[in-house]
Amino acid sequence: MTTPRRSFASRLLAFLALLLPAAVLLGAPPPDPHDHLGTASPALPAPAAGGKTLDGLPVIDVPNPDVGADTLAARGAAEKATVAQFKVFHDFQFTDRLPESGITFVHGIVDDAG
Repeated sequence: MTTPRRSFASRLLAFLALLLPAAVLLGAPPPDPHDHLGTASPALPAPAAGGKTLDGLPVIDVPNPDVGADTLAARGAAEKATVAQFKVFHDFQFTDRLPESGITFVHGIVDDAG
């Protein structure tokens, strides 16, 4: 009786099943999926030449002139010129009502969401 040939996928799966315990035995720490500030994340840039910081974080200097900020008005006008092409409601504005409501929101990372 002949043994059936194993598919490439099953051979790969068997190889990986052997490789994972070997990596653990050799001391390779398993990756922490919630280590967002660990070695896999890029480090914060070093403080500017003068060592300026704000609340302990480095101050990031913006180029002068800031081409992105300088073109905001022109890009806004170009977007407004295309308004007639769309049939969705777009005539809305955001209003800061923090003093009235007292509702504040601070985005924070937790283990279960990002």
